[in-house]
Amino acid sequence: ALSRPIQPNETARLTKLYESAKAEFAKAPDKAKKMATEPIGPAPTGVEVADLAAWTVVANVMLNLDETLMKR
Repeated sequence: ALSRPIQPNETARLTKLYESAKAEFAKAPDKAKKMATEPIGPAPTGVEVADLAAWTVVANVMLNLDETLMKR
């Protein structure tokens, strides 16, 4: 998604963000469900909603970077 290769320190920071977000969402299932399913619809069967919510946070961070490629 970026217009450049990701740096190792950025990978580490995103991994840490994912892990902390997943831990927080595991404590708040309603918050996780809202983050992972609104407005796109229900989560796939067999997928941990806290996991989806944490990935949503990471994706939002990446998509908000100046280096993210956008097709216009």
